[in-house]
Amino acid sequence: MSHRYVADRVSATEANQTVSARDRRIFLRQLHSRAQHAGADRQGRLVLPEELCRKLGLKGEVALVGGQGRFEIWNLQRWKRAHEEQTPTYQHVASAIGL
Repeated sequence: MSHRYVADRVSATEANQTVSARDRRIFLRQLHSRAQHAGADRQGRLVLPEELCRKLGLKGEVALVGGQGRFEIWNLQRWKRAHEEQTPTYQHVASAIGL
């Protein structure tokens, strides 16, 4: 998700009157508390928090998958499985739009 998308959703949450003010505050507090900071090492490589890597099963090689202003970091084996499973959908949509 892009920063702009999240900012727009946060604004929509703050204005949403179908959710109580208390619940909106709790949601926004929880949303922002889940953000993760990542730095770079001396060689400019992205260094992710150890807990996040453990939670996502990231160890050794990973797959960086992205486009349109964002990227995802995948466990390499999970990415290979997802890519294989999703290829028919990709092919269907590509055919439908004339690619």
